Amino acid sequence: MRKDSNAADKVSQSETAAALKKSSRTEFFVIKQQPKTMAEMAIDVIRSGILSGEFPQGARLIPGELETRLNLGRVPIREAIKELAGSGLVILQPNKGAVVSPMLSIEELCEIFELRYELEGKAAYRAALHAAPEQIARLRFLNAVSRDTRQLVSYTQANRAFHIELYRSSGWLFLLKTITELYDQMLIIRSYFKHEPSLIERFSDEHDGIIDALENREPENARDRVQAHISWLYDRLREIDRSKYPQK
Repeated sequence: MRKDSNAADKVSQSETAAALKKSSRTEFFVIKQQPKTMAEMAIDVIRSGILSGEFPQGARLIPGELETRLNLGRVPIREAIKELAGSGLVILQPNKGAVVSPMLSIEELCEIFELRYELEGKAAYRAALHAAPEQIARLRFLNAVSRDTRQLVSYTQANRAFHIELYRSSGWLFLLKTITELYDQMLIIRSYFKHEPSLIERFSDEHDGIIDALENREPENARDRVQAHISWLYDRLREIDRSKYPQK
């Protein structure tokens, strides 16, 4: 049934129970998934469409068409477009409306990696000092989900959820907002990396190390692990064949 307003609309979701084994002991947590508004659902669907290429760069995002296509109300769709414009995945053009952002240049991506290195390192440092036990438990759950995912788009979404939750646990919401905007602008370039499912295991192991650093209250270790994680990805970026990369 179509919703025309998302005022306080919540989509009921069941609780997800996860038994999470830790390195030194086994503890059990019940992870509650927060119910999503219709606007948040629209954001997820449109972001996924941009990431998969369903909405290619330069494509117009027309609320009326999306309303029919996604079976969501126009109000949450407009809110989703506004939110995605704030993250850089969508741009708002005079007389044209919302369009999917063009690909960033290699130079712009390098700049973003440099910023991410500093900001995400700081967020991880703070997370090791301030993350609550339930946040750490949720990180373990999200990492388990991404470890079991092999399809590129699904993995990218699961991996994003892990990183956003990690930086949310820093307690600095403005820092989280800034990192999220930088992170989202880089999502679309993943199609230019060779997808190697074997790397998922490597990344998940690295995530486990980050979580352990949070649990053990080791801020320097958490920061160093996150920055090493980003540095490896930065090196991969510089291996991209520029002749095959879209030019602005």
